[in-house]
Amino acid sequence: MNDPFARLEKPPLRPAAATIQRPLAAEAGASLIELMLMISVAVTILAGVLTGVAHHSQQRRLNIERSLALTACRNTVEAVRSVPIADLPALDGRGFDVPGLNGQPHGLRARAGDADGLVGLITVRRDQLVAGNVLYQVDISAAWDGGANRELRFTFLVGERR
Repeated sequence: MNDPFARLEKPPLRPAAATIQRPLAAEAGASLIELMLMISVAVTILAGVLTGVAHHSQQRRLNIERSLALTACRNTVEAVRSVPIADLPALDGRGFDVPGLNGQPHGLRARAGDADGLVGLITVRRDQLVAGNVLYQVDISAAWDGGANRELRFTFLVGERR
């Protein structure tokens, strides 16, 4: 008996463990809870990075301001040292400006209520008399607007130069 279908090979049967079960379309991907967890982690990391960038920017600005004030105070100290000793008391209460990065005036803003509107202040007072010579204490200070830690002060003594 010739069976016309005998020539066709039958595919081998696969055991049940070897079958690949594909998830249904509704079960594919991440669950809503996993997605919310990933978003919260990403937001936390982004918030930390942005906080670090903002802090770095604020510190950089403070360093630039302090550098400007320091340079102006040093220049004023040198100017005071070149004044004759007899003219030194006339500098008491005089203000000075702090130039900006490119030398423009008013590089730093004076604090609210400042009498002359200048950041710097020179204070001269008679300190003591040594061997017939007057010794003056000179304070060179700069205080500007912008928050805490916005102040520098130099104090030195000046006497007759020989």
